[in-house]
Amino acid sequence: MNVLMGKVLIYRYLRHSLVIPLAALLVVVTTVCGAKEDPFAVGDREEFRQATQTVPTATTSQAPSSLGTPNPTSTPESDETDDQSSKGPSKEELIKLANWDDKTVNLSNFIAGYIIAHGLDHPVRLIDVSRDDYGEALLIEDVDIVLQASPDSYKGTETSQSIIVLDPLSEQDPSTNIVVHKRIESHAPAVIEFLKNYSLDDTVITELSARITTGRMGLKANVVGLIFFKNNEALWGQWISQNVAERVTAAIESGKTGMCRKFVETQMGGSKQRTCPDDPNITLDRS
Repeated sequence: MNVLMGKVLIYRYLRHSLVIPLAALLVVVTTVCGAKEDPFAVGDREEFRQATQTVPTATTSQAPSSLGTPNPTSTPESDETDDQSSKGPSKEELIKLANWDDKTVNLSNFIAGYIIAHGLDHPVRLIDVSRDDYGEALLIEDVDIVLQASPDSYKGTETSQSIIVLDPLSEQDPSTNIVVHKRIESHAPAVIEFLKNYSLDDTVITELSARITTGRMGLKANVVGLIFFKNNEALWGQWISQNVAERVTAAIESGKTGMCRKFVETQMGGSKQRTCPDDPNITLDRS
């Protein structure tokens, strides 16, 4: 009898002593798993708040911004889910930006793409190319826009007959130009008008781009781009009309953190999946 009572007492002690550690473990697991839905990298919320105060701004944007801080806890495009399937954009509608492994290219593409998608209402897709291949990609219409194109990639070639050469993206960098495929002139003239005005201060874009880091704890280009929009409303507002600027502002305030204009929700077995018709590579699992 004494042995049995001893076992009971040991069991009760162990059960009680494990309750608190297990509860604490559940809190940690729940916190980490829940963070997967956060479009901002884990641990960056405080840095994001501070960044909007300390990030460099262009000299033309001294007026205080009315955008407010993008909500780092919002789910991307959560207010734009459609329960019906939708076809992707046609070849004529789609605007394709050449993208390669360069932080300034990644950031300038996001800024331009966000305005084209949410301000001008065109479907936008980033197309990965190598630094040496974007001239060929322009020629065969795999891409429509290269924001930092070197003259030797298109001058004196067949590509030069198919493109429109605009001013450099940065006044401090006369070695590259914004180049656009001529088909955009007839299919999306407002995009070309925007790109004619699109200009970034070299110091600002370099310092902002340096903040882009990879990994789970890193700041992605879209987060840094939203910081730019927050702190430089007076600057980017000069590139576009007031109506377009208001649509961009509305997109930011509604929590849109990417270039996808809306998501389509479909049932996949026992879970729901959200897919972007503008770019099928962008999906969100809602199991």
